Amino acid sequence: MPSWPNTNSSSGDSNSWLHGGGDYSDPDEHIYYPIEDGYPRWIRDKAWNGEDEDRLIFCKCHQPAHRYVAFQGSMVLCVKKCQVESLPSDFNRLINLWRFESQGFKYGPNIRGFPEEYYGVNIDAAEDKFGLGCRFIKNVKQLRGHLVINNVYKLSKYHSADANLKNKDCFDKVTLQWGKWSTKFSEENKIEVLADLQPPASTKSLVLEGYPGVSRPSWFEPQSLPSLTSVSFLHCDRLRNRILNGSTGFSSLTDLIIDGCCRLSSLKQLLHPTYLPVIKRIALMNCRYLVSVPTERFGDFRCLEIFKLLNCGKINSESLTAPSLKKLMLDGSCGNLTDNIQCCSLTNFFLTGSSLTSIQLQMWNLPALQELHIKGGSLTSIGQSGHVFTNLTSLTISWCDKLSTIDGLLEKEYLPAIESITFADCMSLSMHGERSIPGHLWSSTLSSLQELQIHFCWDLVSIGGADDISEIQNVWIEDCRNLKGIEQPLKRGSFFIAKKKEQPVKTSSKSVWCMPTGD
Repeated sequence: MPSWPNTNSSSGDSNSWLHGGGDYSDPDEHIYYPIEDGYPRWIRDKAWNGEDEDRLIFCKCHQPAHRYVAFQGSMVLCVKKCQVESLPSDFNRLINLWRFESQGFKYGPNIRGFPEEYYGVNIDAAEDKFGLGCRFIKNVKQLRGHLVINNVYKLSKYHSADANLKNKDCFDKVTLQWGKWSTKFSEENKIEVLADLQPPASTKSLVLEGYPGVSRPSWFEPQSLPSLTSVSFLHCDRLRNRILNGSTGFSSLTDLIIDGCCRLSSLKQLLHPTYLPVIKRIALMNCRYLVSVPTERFGDFRCLEIFKLLNCGKINSESLTAPSLKKLMLDGSCGNLTDNIQCCSLTNFFLTGSSLTSIQLQMWNLPALQELHIKGGSLTSIGQSGHVFTNLTSLTISWCDKLSTIDGLLEKEYLPAIESITFADCMSLSMHGERSIPGHLWSSTLSSLQELQIHFCWDLVSIGGADDISEIQNVWIEDCRNLKGIEQPLKRGSFFIAKKKEQPVKTSSKSVWCMPTGD
């Protein structure tokens, strides 16, 4: 066994060592071997004897050894600190390669910090100056998973041509991120590079982020992407209305996300059953000039289950009709949708919005509703319900500082199945003009209640006495400054038991479809 080199030596011979083992994430664990005839003698002998071939990491070299075939069993190969200008022609013989890293390019599991299960290729065109990533895609056959290309605006047309993505059926998800300077892309380069970046026909999920075009890419059509089930347009600032062209649609598309496309004004053409016959989930967010969304004809979407509409303040829709819809997240500033909601299968409804001032419950037809969460700073009143919420088990009203009356919700028999009620940060809460909730309600019209939370309702004077809420199993009341008859903080039942600290929720594309919980 050769002696270990002094890696801190100033002899200048720092280009002749190969990392052959140890914890490569810890500099103190690095083990180096001297290179002889292009390979370290120890590694060469071991490789040829079929031993210890699973982890080889090249470090501190300008170019790695040229005959990668000697390490056919290698699983991990890192040339992260090297300036690799090309890959050998026999590189594809590394049939067991599981992870490979170089400047601006990574291949392997969870290499980009994605919270969800992730395996694939990540290329940063701003760092990968020699197009190594595109050539890697071209030469290595066993690739799979998710392809991410960052800073597409820096991608050379010569390098993009090398990748030949259209014929790489190994990727089921493709993410193209143009970067913040994408508008400086030359028109000629943009057209040629974009043509080369056509995803393979096998692609199931496509994300276009920062795409600089006014209309959709020419290859974004059903004939080119017949397997597509999910598409996201994120922060495509110049994108206008022609997202689809032609008479046919995406027959397999179930998920559509449009976020931050500020020049988009109409989705009438795209949101039509002819083009999206099996769509299940739609999220439209932060499109400040979006005016036309045909929500009144959502009833023609037979498979639609989730609809999310947030921060699209110019929407002119007057109603929402969607019999198949199960989950709805709506911003009250998006037109007059809250005035007329006809969704007979809806079970979860989250309503928010700083500009929403009133809710007309009599205009809602939501017989299957189970969970209702209302959150909004400008809400002043909730009108009387014209329908009994037969299946509603959970009601949360939070951050409604100006809400002065909840008469329309707690009176009569509107909530026969209610199990959980939360009032949080509702400073002016009252019933019948009084800063109180009659104590008899808890044992009469709200007799099914199992959980009650009241937090930061400063003007609330009374909810009855301790005896009135004694039958409620789980109670948490605190920070209600003027509340009389209840000693605070009051915690019992499940709230009294110390709960394990919750881990922060990781964000991902999946989180777009999650309904908010808590306050």
